[in-house]
Parts: sequence; C-alpha cells; structure tokens
Amino acid sequence: MLTLENIKTGLSSEDYLIQEDSGCLVIRPQNDSDFTEFPILLTVSDNRIFCRTTLLSGVNELEKEKFNQLNELFLAQNALLPLSGISLLDNQYFLYGELSNDSTINNVEQELDYLIANAKDILNELEEIL
Repeated sequence: MLTLENIKTGLSSEDYLIQEDSGCLVIRPQNDSDFTEFPILLTVSDNRIFCRTTLLSGVNELEKEKFNQLNELFLAQNALLPLSGISLLDNQYFLYGELSNDSTINNVEQELDYLIANAKDILNELEEIL
C-alpha cells in the first residue's frame, strides 16, 4: 500500500519537483516551464490516491455566457479525457484522477503524466473562450 512518503521518495526527482504541504504532496513537472503554475495536489487515504490540479478559479465572477461555454466544453471533454475527470467545486474547475492505493509507483507516474497532458489540452482550449 502506497503512502505519501512512499510516493514522495519513489517519484523521480529528475521528472518532478515535490513539496509536502498540509498532508498532501504538491507536484510540478521538473522540465515543463509551461505547467509550473498548475501544481498537482496528491493525497492518499485508506483506499485511494487522489490527484488534482485547478484549471480555473473564480468561476462565479465569469459572465453567464462564458460560464455556459465553459460548462459545454468541460461536459464535452470529460468523457474523452483518458484517466481524468473534470469537476466544479468551491468556485473552481479542476481536473482530477484517482488510483487505488494498492497501485505501484509506476501507476502514479502514469497518472501524473496523463493529468499534466490532459490539463495542457484543456488549458489550450480555455484560451479560446477566455
């Protein structure tokens, strides 16, 4: 069973910048300057590993038309994203992925890579709307 400490020591420091903060890991890709402002927060519970990154904050401040466009985009993209989902919570859209905490460190690395790639794709589409 993976723990935060197992994951922190198991992930490659060549690939990821990792900090621990308030019971979670804050992970950024090491060699991707375009993505450093979108850290991935990773938590471990009794039965799962949960990873998420915030795509957009302050959603309630958007014009209704832009908010509707975002909802359409996210609903359309949600089913097409490999191993990731999109959610709206606490005035933020975020992208997330989950794994069993019986997963291997290689599974965690794969999840992080998918989450980063999917977030980049969505952020590119957001530029057209915002």
